[in-house]
Amino acid sequence: MNGIAVAGSALVDEINIIKEYPAMGRLTQVYGVNRSVGGLVPNVGVDIKRIAPDLSVYAYGKVGKDDKAAFLLDALRRNGVNADGIKRAETLGTSFTQAMSIEGGERTFFTYAGASADFGYDDIDFDKITAKIFHLGYFLLLEKVDNGDGVKILRELKKRGIKTSIDLVSSTVDAYEKVLPCLQFVDYLIINELEAAALCKSDNIDDLRLLAEELKTMGVKEGVIIHKAEKACFLGESYAEINSLIVPDELFKGKTGAGDAFCAGVLTEIYENAAPEQVLETGIRAAAASILQANATDGVKTKSEIYEIIPSKQYSDYTDLVQKFVSEKAAELIELVHASGKEAMMFWGDNWIGAEPYGKYFPLMKLDAVVGSVSSGCTVRAVSDIENVKYREIRLMPYFFPDTLNDDTVATNALLNNWITERRALMCKLVDRIGFGGYLSLASKLPKFCENVEKVCDEFRAIYGVVSKGEQYTFLKVAILSFWGKEKSWMTYMMCQDSPYQRTAPFLGILEILAGLPVQIDFIGFEEAENGALKNYDVVFNCGDANTSFSGGECWKNPRLTESVRSYVYGGGAFIGVGEPSATAFQGKYFQLSDVLGVDREMGFSLAFHKYNTIAVKNDFIMHDVKEPIDYANDLRHVYANDGAKVLDIAFEKNFESGVNCGHIRFATNEFGSGRAVYLAGLRYNSQNARTLYRTMLWAAHKENMLKKAFCDNVYTECHYYPLQKKYAIVNNSNQEQCTAFYDFAGNREEVVVEPRALLWIER
Repeated sequence: MNGIAVAGSALVDEINIIKEYPAMGRLTQVYGVNRSVGGLVPNVGVDIKRIAPDLSVYAYGKVGKDDKAAFLLDALRRNGVNADGIKRAETLGTSFTQAMSIEGGERTFFTYAGASADFGYDDIDFDKITAKIFHLGYFLLLEKVDNGDGVKILRELKKRGIKTSIDLVSSTVDAYEKVLPCLQFVDYLIINELEAAALCKSDNIDDLRLLAEELKTMGVKEGVIIHKAEKACFLGESYAEINSLIVPDELFKGKTGAGDAFCAGVLTEIYENAAPEQVLETGIRAAAASILQANATDGVKTKSEIYEIIPSKQYSDYTDLVQKFVSEKAAELIELVHASGKEAMMFWGDNWIGAEPYGKYFPLMKLDAVVGSVSSGCTVRAVSDIENVKYREIRLMPYFFPDTLNDDTVATNALLNNWITERRALMCKLVDRIGFGGYLSLASKLPKFCENVEKVCDEFRAIYGVVSKGEQYTFLKVAILSFWGKEKSWMTYMMCQDSPYQRTAPFLGILEILAGLPVQIDFIGFEEAENGALKNYDVVFNCGDANTSFSGGECWKNPRLTESVRSYVYGGGAFIGVGEPSATAFQGKYFQLSDVLGVDREMGFSLAFHKYNTIAVKNDFIMHDVKEPIDYANDLRHVYANDGAKVLDIAFEKNFESGVNCGHIRFATNEFGSGRAVYLAGLRYNSQNARTLYRTMLWAAHKENMLKKAFCDNVYTECHYYPLQKKYAIVNNSNQEQCTAFYDFAGNREEVVVEPRALLWIER
């Protein structure tokens, strides 16, 4: 089964735009008239096709034999909705609504029930239904459905294994009694807060969770979704609630169709088995897009567009314009600074307004320096990799502020723990200066903290004395492939000083690991990949959630992009996909590079018994150092292995017997032509994961023989080699003493002991 069926009300809307409602017996002027299709079937059906163009949508309803029917059917088919399920009434006309809409405000409807009121059980050919989900609405506006046929329709659908959902229209209190018998056959109930309260016979319209819980007890099987102007909630196996988007008044055109757009967004995500938060987010964004236009459907765009995650050409052009403008104006100011004999320094921040340090216009400013506060290896590299400045400076945490610098032990631990990850990055790419920010008087009261600041500074001087005179030896050249390319170098997924947000952790962990490994890192865009840049790299990463600019979303529908990656891997390259790499529903696949990766994510349209590979195999090279369960920082479900892939790690549902089509792949490898590919659900930064990813990259690049060159076998230690200085740095990334076997570049082995958090230099 595939696609979504929408059934119920189908009509023609005439929306009249007015400035105010007249008093009884008075006249008001109509400033515009928009004729469009309306009702649930056209609104929700067309919105689903706009949000997910590749999703099949089937319409069921009833119209007359008039010009309105021709207008409605033509609109459905032009928008890609299969209208074969629409029946013709012999004696009734097509339903229509006259709407009076105050521009930017409320609206009032005058409706003719017509053929839609006659739609019922006998108008549906159940044997021809192929949809996975069947949505029926508007209840309380469909006479036959409300008076018994709704129960019959929903019961029949459930007998056939089809998921059901319904929505309502607001009506009188007594009318809601008609809906109650249907709820036992409903999987998903999508309603507003007034309708929820009426069904529950409650005066409370503010506590959405309480209303949802009550409705669940009344028979709804899988999920209750309630939306109001300010927020929306989803109660399924768990509860989620998120706030609505605020649309500026000057952009607000009317609420017509906003509820239907919300419903369409919700259904597309339910179809894809998305998490409750994602279901609500898409619904809310679709509703917000809808109210940018006066009619019901014109405002709704593709999922990528309503999220504005994969930037459109217009958006990209706009950001380019802003960057150029800001950089040119900044250059004028910096020239004045230089004319006065001073240096110009920019503070590296969390967000940019045209001064992106990796943007193409950044050199125009002729800045002398960039400074930024850091708390990890990733934030260090975001500063240290900046080009076209004289020097780079980082400010270590904690800041000398009263809320963060008030306890000697706490401050010291924060300093040293941060330094472990910051030092990893500095061993790979130096900054010119380190320092702190805030009030020195606060630090003077913390002697232990001051003592350790001195030790950190001394260690930085030692590192600088070696690394500044010659770069470390790198074993791999690695590319991070995303829409943004170089422009978002080291800033991918990072927010607010790289705080550990749950959604970003699986991908930020990858960057944090890479920040301190002996590999060269470049951030490249899809256009570069299309034009042959991949051949310059040993390993290529694509990381991120589906439909984000970082994984690529609909960009992967471009055959030039997919084939460039396929050719690269087939010819011997290495590709590592993390999270939902190359993910977009298209041509029967979700991961567009599923043949390369050896895995795909089940979205409901490719189910088959015994398909799932549930047997984990051993890769001794990659998994050699894995002693504890791998922390993927991601609970991505329904990733399965294709034939030929080797599953290294798999999770099973607790309430299912192991091996019964229930495994969720976390880690897998695949041979593709002469190349190798790896799938990872994500990785949180820790020492074991850092070692495992390093081994994974070497394996994928066919460079296993390079492992024990400038290498320490203890996962809590890492080795950096500086050939011009003939020095090795052995770093202990833990708070305990570590014993490790050290291998120099020639393969000579030596046992060494490294003190807690210490850095040991060996000259050879």
